[in-house]
Amino acid sequence: MTADAPLRRAMAQGGGSRADARSAPTEGEVRPYAARSAGPTRKARRIADLLAERPLFWRPRLTQLLRAATDDDLASLSVAQRAKAVTALQEGPTVEAEERAIARVFLASAGADLTALKNRVDAGDHNDMVQLIHDDIDEADIRASLLAHFAAQAGPLPGPENKVLSDIDDTLKASLNDKRYPKGTVYPGVRQLYLELDLGGAGAGRVGDLGFLTARPEIEGLAEDLWTRQTLKDAGLGHVTILSGDLAHAFDHDAMAEKKAENFRAYHGVFPEYGVVFIGDSGQGDEAAGRAMLAGAPDHVRGVFIHDLDGTKPKDAGGDVIFFDTYVGAAVQAHARGLISDQGLARVAAVALQEQEAVPFKTDAQREHAQALLQADLAKAAAALGEH
Repeated sequence: MTADAPLRRAMAQGGGSRADARSAPTEGEVRPYAARSAGPTRKARRIADLLAERPLFWRPRLTQLLRAATDDDLASLSVAQRAKAVTALQEGPTVEAEERAIARVFLASAGADLTALKNRVDAGDHNDMVQLIHDDIDEADIRASLLAHFAAQAGPLPGPENKVLSDIDDTLKASLNDKRYPKGTVYPGVRQLYLELDLGGAGAGRVGDLGFLTARPEIEGLAEDLWTRQTLKDAGLGHVTILSGDLAHAFDHDAMAEKKAENFRAYHGVFPEYGVVFIGDSGQGDEAAGRAMLAGAPDHVRGVFIHDLDGTKPKDAGGDVIFFDTYVGAAVQAHARGLISDQGLARVAAVALQEQEAVPFKTDAQREHAQALLQADLAKAAAALGEH
């Protein structure tokens, strides 16, 4: 590309492309409770042993132990052990006693430990945090107490880290309405932008905060959820949270927007300590969904980025909703808002250029059009980095 010295300089400072690192948190990522310095209590050791061995009738025994445990008992368990207790009881149907045992674990956790616990439970299969709070837990009083605890621990304003929520069809990959790329193409640079937004403006955030907000309905028996997960796995995105639509909202763009906004509210209630960046497209109600998110949580939604499929929306116009043609263009706008670093912008540009070259375009005209859009945004990226 031409006039790319700022891009090359930023790449040299920040290293090459960082592969998507979304994975379940490792033990080293979890800061244990300070109370653990005194060692686990007797009851905590019994809970840990039960989780490790799973003897006959372990489930009712674990439920009884958790409900009888004091805050000190639960605080003396590692965050990983607490998460293991929650996910063990989340398997299959949950009865009220198990729901109250799960609640005890969360209510005994606070601050950074509570965030770490929620992120471990939300580590990328069907049994995620939204599923737990809004589906598995049937008792309204339990759900209300947990959401109130999450809100109290978070405070009124989000911390510096962001959760990244993205649509799938025509946002992650060309699917329904985008004729500029061959159907099924993962857009050049999109995965790298996910990672850079996850890392944040300082480039030092916890990796693992990517989720997908999709109109694809969740069908009885998990067939649709498994198909969606396979789509993401094929795109190199294995461990992610999926907030699905339903059949009642699947055939109208306004209804799709309503369902996505509803799912966002559920997700935001579970993770109120985070800011949120939403990425969608102009084809399935995502702009309306994004505006509803901004209206409902203006202090938490830090960016709504809409992939403009027909190229008619004004770019660089400012405002709360940002339209873009390519993921380099989206990265330029994210960089201007402090959501990604200089090196992050350079990495998105470099990866997008490399991935674009590998796209099997159907015609020369299709290739030339996509290339013109990318080159225009690469020039904007170079200009943005040249100012730093």
